[in-house]
Amino acid sequence: MPISKPLQAFTALLLLSVALIIWHKSGDLSYLLSPRVNSVEVPCSLATLTCTITTKQGAVQLSVNAKIKPLTPFVFSMHSEHHFIQNARIHFEGLEDYMGLNNFSFMPINENGDLQQFIAHGSIPVCTTASKTWRVTINLQNQHNTESYWFKLQVL
Repeated sequence: MPISKPLQAFTALLLLSVALIIWHKSGDLSYLLSPRVNSVEVPCSLATLTCTITTKQGAVQLSVNAKIKPLTPFVFSMHSEHHFIQNARIHFEGLEDYMGLNNFSFMPINENGDLQQFIAHGSIPVCTTASKTWRVTINLQNQHNTESYWFKLQVL
């Protein structure tokens, strides 16, 4: 027995809705909708494996467990004394060219006590050139809005 046209349309709409919800929950949609135009460039040299970003809500310290290299897993840690971060993501994109979606979520590891702490695991793809300059964007979501900060990172 063939399926009626209205039932086919409803099924297609339902599948599209589910796909959009999954995409939204993955964070890729929220990154694409994040305020890139209003993103603030900040000084952050991860050559020292740590830097402090001054935000509207207070200072946020960002650190990485090792020098970032292509195809090598790394762990970012982030903490703040101000307890304003509800959700945080870090995104790597080629500064001059497309290098795919490299978007990682920070997960809370300690929200009690004096520090609000988060951790994110990731890795970046290899490039055909000897070195690559990345635009690293950090989106910090609080109860009112999303603040976006970015810096350049040279990877050899």
